[in-house]
Amino acid sequence: MSDILITGDGKFPMDVQVPITSAQTTADGRTVIVTEGKHRGRLVGVELSVRGEIKPGIIGDDIDKTAFYGSGVLVRSRGDVTRHLAEVFSEVYILPIGIAESLQQLDLTSFALDGDPMFMETEHLNFKVFHDDEDKLGLYFEMFLHIDIPSGYVRFDEKDEEYRENVVRSFAALRTIPA
Repeated sequence: MSDILITGDGKFPMDVQVPITSAQTTADGRTVIVTEGKHRGRLVGVELSVRGEIKPGIIGDDIDKTAFYGSGVLVRSRGDVTRHLAEVFSEVYILPIGIAESLQQLDLTSFALDGDPMFMETEHLNFKVFHDDEDKLGLYFEMFLHIDIPSGYVRFDEKDEEYRENVVRSFAALRTIPA
C-alpha cells in the first residue's frame, strides 16, 4: 500500500494526495474512484463518484457558466479510513476535528478548470468544487480536486485558509451507510 503525500510548507496551501486503488464507470455513466493510502501506519481514503458527461468549464479564455454541476462529485465514506482522512486534514491544517451533524455524503458542485472530464480515464483533471453551496449546514467550503487516474492519485488542494475548519468538519461528519 502506497503512502499518501502531504505537500506544503506547513502554512498555506497544504494539499493531500491519496493513491487511487480502483476506478470504474457505472451503468449510469458515473466514475467511481476508490482511494486508499497509508499515513503513519494507518489507512486513509475515501470514495468519489464523478458524474458522467461533465463538460470542460473553460473554453478558450472564457468560463462556460453552464458547466457548473450540482452534485458533480459525491464524496462517500469508507468507514475508518475516511475518518482517518479527516484526521489527516485536521493534522495538516492544525485544527481540531470539531462537531457536525452526520452526513451520508458530500455533494460537491463541480467545475472543470483543466482537462476534459469526458476523457477522465486518460487525462489529469482539475476541478474547483464547492460543498454546501447555500451554507444551509454551516459547512461551506471550496477546494481544488485533482483526479489523475492515469497517474493513480486524487489530490485535495486547499483553496483558501478560511475553509479549513469546514473541510475538516465535513470529512469528519461522513458516515458509512449500512448496506
